[in-house]
Amino acid sequence: MSSEKAPYLDRTLPIEQRVADLLSRMTIDEKIAQLGFYDENMDFVVKPGAIEVMIGAASDDIRQSGEFEVVGETTEISKAKKFFSAAEAL
Repeated sequence: MSSEKAPYLDRTLPIEQRVADLLSRMTIDEKIAQLGFYDENMDFVVKPGAIEVMIGAASDDIRQSGEFEVVGETTEISKAKKFFSAAEAL
């Protein structure tokens, strides 16, 4: 395995390049799972509707934004849920 850092992890690169790299590595199921949330029944779901996406260094530093719409029925996706944040034991 290469010791070279993946571009999406390189904080010196422009955010647009980092996002493009990360998205190119994700499957469609992984991308859909990122839209999920727990509903009132505590089911992890994706619901139809407009989704606004904002990318930036902080909430007061949005560098890119866009919108798309999820269509179809509410879908329970608990089995597809994935987490991408790294965790280390202290």
